[in-house]
Amino acid sequence: MTGLALVGAVAVLAGPANAGLGVAPLKQELNVKPGETAKFCISIINKMRGQEDTAQSARLEIMDFEATEDGGLVFREPSAGPTSASAWIALGKSEVTLGPGKDERIECTVKVPYSAAGEYYSAVMVTLGRKSRTETGVGLSLRIASGVFITVVGQTFPRQAKIEKCEFVWPPIASLSDLPKEGQPVWPEATVVLKNAGRSRFEGFGTLELIDANGRPLFRKPLLSKRPLVFGGDSRLFKCTVDKALPAGEYKARVTFDYQSQWAKAYSVAPLTISADQAAMLALRVRGAAPSKAASAQATLRISPDKLTAKVAAGGNRSLGLSVRNTGQDLLRCTATLVNEEDASIPDGWIAPAAKSFVLERLQSASLPMAVRIPPEATGIHKALLVVEAVGPDGTTTQTKVPVELTVAELR
Repeated sequence: MTGLALVGAVAVLAGPANAGLGVAPLKQELNVKPGETAKFCISIINKMRGQEDTAQSARLEIMDFEATEDGGLVFREPSAGPTSASAWIALGKSEVTLGPGKDERIECTVKVPYSAAGEYYSAVMVTLGRKSRTETGVGLSLRIASGVFITVVGQTFPRQAKIEKCEFVWPPIASLSDLPKEGQPVWPEATVVLKNAGRSRFEGFGTLELIDANGRPLFRKPLLSKRPLVFGGDSRLFKCTVDKALPAGEYKARVTFDYQSQWAKAYSVAPLTISADQAAMLALRVRGAAPSKAASAQATLRISPDKLTAKVAAGGNRSLGLSVRNTGQDLLRCTATLVNEEDASIPDGWIAPAAKSFVLERLQSASLPMAVRIPPEATGIHKALLVVEAVGPDGTTTQTKVPVELTVAELR
């Protein structure tokens, strides 16, 4: 799961908040035994942006959150819900004030009850003390959250998933020679709802296939969601457009979901009829979209900076980050993987991206923060490659490789 941020009353993916306030990491993963105590840290940074920078204050509090079916986030006051970890977390501080360029590391404590089992989660919400205003004068309270995910070691709950719904929505057919009016869908769209029927969260990766009456698969495409991570008990909406010319006839729509279970996948098969008018509309749309799709296929991610470098003291912590932008018109499903080079490689565990997978809508940007933790005995120069892979709606894959170089100096 990526970092969780809330601006005003709208939950969005985000990296550092405005006004120079930064929070790292944006995700904490803890494995704790029942009845035991663990600690984690939140770093608050007042980033320098200019000579007019001033001191910034921030308030920290524990909050619960839940994901809606369409992938949005809703934050709530701490509760005693079945997956809430709020009552277990104690903040080392609830308020901080930092001068320009200063940072503070706040230690937090987690005390897990003896009776706990499974996965629990809450968030540390950081609210900027000074409110901002939009160009129209609307006041904004700027907040950014770090998700805290706790797995209680011991009893293991298997991942369970089932497909609750598979529907097709077709654009209206007024005249086959007419282009869609503004606001109308251009392509038929498949919508699938995946239910997490268990207690363990998972990321869903779905595929839609259309199979004709002779058993031939004529169409195959990934099903995408704004938030593919599905918490226990939640349902999530996945979609894909049918943008290929298909003959009229009877089909089977086969949906397959990999939900990170070593035993099974989720399947669903439903009948689908494509009428003569719908087939003609598809053919017309494909002919009209050919030039734009060719241009879209050339679009890739724009990533900044093109190289990540950092000097870190042995035993020290810091954060790195990338800005990732979808420069095309299609939704992209992205993954970020750290790949070691043959020499001077970066050991496992030194760099932890806040999100290993994320989704970018057309022309959308997102930050990819990474927490760096160096063991006390480490020294030298260590290198790796961060590979950011993007999969488009038609399955086309592009890769961008970002060199990563850490210079670790002995702590004196």
